[in-house]
Amino acid sequence: DEQDWPDTKPAFEPNGVFVTPDGELWIRESRPARAGAERYDIVDGAGRLVRRVQLPEGRRLVGFGKGTLYTVQTDADDLEWLERYRSR
Repeated sequence: DEQDWPDTKPAFEPNGVFVTPDGELWIRESRPARAGAERYDIVDGAGRLVRRVQLPEGRRLVGFGKGTLYTVQTDADDLEWLERYRSR
């Protein structure tokens, strides 16, 4: 292997932590490069893990609105599609 890999990975990935309008903290799980779908630990205001979420394959989280999650999907032509998911 010609790459010079560090001995450790950072605790959080760049752009891997989001705060929702409701005050939840979404922390992207640090995983191998080709691991597939993104997964997040969701932490409440008291620092308790409240749930884990896995996004659909090929999506990346880009932001939140009130009761809304926004992701981007990149297609075979490298076009990016903004998707909106609403909570019930």
